Amino acid sequence: MTTAEMGSSAEVEMTVLGCMMNSQENLLAVHEVIKADDFADARHRIIFKAIKEALKSKDVIDIVILGEILKNSGNFQKAGGYGYLATLSQFAGTSAHIEAYCDDLRQLAIRRTLLSVHKGLADDIERGIDTHTVLERLSTKIEDIKANKPKADSVFRYLLDPSSEHEIIQEVRNTSPGVRVGFNLGEIDLKLPGGAITIIAGPTGHGKTMVLINFILNYLSLHPNKQVFFFSYEESKSAILSLFLNTYIDQEISKNNRDSIKSYFRDGNVQYVSEKSRVIFLQKKEEFFKTLIETKRLNIFYSDYSAEELVHAIRFLRKNVDIGLVSIDYMQLLSLINKKTIQRQEELKQICLMLKDCAVDTGLPILLAAQFNRTVASEADLSPTAIGEAGDIERAANMVIGLWNRNYEGFTSAGNAQKGGKKVPKEPAMYLEIMKGRETGIGHSSVFNLNGNTGKLSPQKKIESLNFR
Repeated sequence: MTTAEMGSSAEVEMTVLGCMMNSQENLLAVHEVIKADDFADARHRIIFKAIKEALKSKDVIDIVILGEILKNSGNFQKAGGYGYLATLSQFAGTSAHIEAYCDDLRQLAIRRTLLSVHKGLADDIERGIDTHTVLERLSTKIEDIKANKPKADSVFRYLLDPSSEHEIIQEVRNTSPGVRVGFNLGEIDLKLPGGAITIIAGPTGHGKTMVLINFILNYLSLHPNKQVFFFSYEESKSAILSLFLNTYIDQEISKNNRDSIKSYFRDGNVQYVSEKSRVIFLQKKEEFFKTLIETKRLNIFYSDYSAEELVHAIRFLRKNVDIGLVSIDYMQLLSLINKKTIQRQEELKQICLMLKDCAVDTGLPILLAAQFNRTVASEADLSPTAIGEAGDIERAANMVIGLWNRNYEGFTSAGNAQKGGKKVPKEPAMYLEIMKGRETGIGHSSVFNLNGNTGKLSPQKKIESLNFR
């Protein structure tokens, strides 16, 4: 086999295993069609057997489960460890092509077998074995190969199986009914959909993280028995925790709350907190840690996980804790393990699709911040198609909420003249609008008071609209 063919064989094998690891439907369709000996790479034979072992317990297949099975069998290092399992998971090709991937794998396996038979027959002839015996052996080998060939349509046999009420009940019960976050947009009580992605999109510096924090604190207040996991790719754990604490306290403790809170954690005293606010600050700080942090209801992490690792971490959390919401800040900072061969736009699209599949599989609402590109220069420019670098990833989201911080003065562009051409007034307020909502529809919007010192959003007494849309 040539070097090029060996490379092709390795890629096909990795794609088939990646499909099996990332989709229960692919797993069920493939595991009876191919066998361990179809894989040329010894690591792949070991991993394939581990996947089939995992299937016996009807577990969702992820790298944590496979890792445990491989450790128990003594094959963890032989299979390449978690690093190689994570690499395989990104080779999940398009599910619609799984039949072709399996066919390619079988064809390559047959070629290897034929080459082996050819070498064996050549050796027989060299040893002087009579021609009749050589032909009989060749005929037997060919019949063996034909006997092991699966039916072409067996890959999709599962499509003929009827759905059951139990299957539907389990899927519905596994999916969150959606979570309230204590905000009304227009006439609707905003709910983040379960088993789906919600994107909070805004221009640079407009307060995406602030909106996430307000949503999460409200969610924790409304759902006292649930846990939230917040993964920040931008700021440290201490920085994000300080922002949460600041908004939780919701008091003017100094002229610059954030600096005062950081100084308290750094020096251990309240000298930079105004004297009249010191008691309330210490009381609320103690309450924050006791009710949210120490109870593990609010879990904050600075993350350097690849997108693949993040998805596996979310699946792991879903199985082990009573998680109600996952938040990620922010999308444009995520990356794949192997990103050299694709353009950034395609990479982000794949990441968003991976997160969508993760949300569907776990039933969780995933709240994801994203940044608009430079075409969004005013409130009227908000559009789900203007998410920076990411092309059409908004199609993977169930809901997209755009925001504009009115502390930034903005004007409508020429292209938005039909929306009124009005100047956005500069004021301490945050405008939120549903730009995509599969259940809610679009256009629902409200303006919220914004306290820049505490980071707190609160409803305005009178909901206003500039009629840009």
